Amino acid sequence: FLLLTSVLISFNLWTNDRTFEVFPIIKWISFPYYLSKLIQLILVAILFVLICCPKPKYIKILCVLFILLILEDQMRLQPWVYFYLLVLLPFISTKEKNTIVNYLRILFIGTYIWSGFFKFNPNFDHLIFESILIDGLRIYDPITIYSIKSFAFVIPIIEILMAIFLLFHRTRKIGVGLSISSHL
Repeated sequence: FLLLTSVLISFNLWTNDRTFEVFPIIKWISFPYYLSKLIQLILVAILFVLICCPKPKYIKILCVLFILLILEDQMRLQPWVYFYLLVLLPFISTKEKNTIVNYLRILFIGTYIWSGFFKFNPNFDHLIFESILIDGLRIYDPITIYSIKSFAFVIPIIEILMAIFLLFHRTRKIGVGLSISSHL
């Protein structure tokens, strides 16, 4: 459902009817307009089907459709796209709940660790965090921005702590709670 919602919100990204150019990963990959449209429509239809009938064969079809659309335009390979595809991957090959849960746990732990360490750089507070404050939270007062920016270092620490808490059985509930609240 969330993947479908994400695709619908960014639907112009998945079409070739947009103001910016299509950039294929391999230059000679370019689908005729009707074929590209057909792939896009099938993608959305498969996402609807997966909500009601989550079967491995539909996930495989979905992955192939995403790969075709990404080959046609590398702009479609957004972080949320490959993350969703990585989340769906174990559901193609196994039905064993423990295997799926452990795979997803490793995926989320790795993501939070990478994300946290990536934010430990000298540019995070003034390039990314400040942009979040201004564009995302609509905070324009320079004094307020300056005072909030001094707490930017807390974000990578929390992300790394979430990963560490998710690693251990005794602290997993804290990690889940922390990660859910951070996303909210």
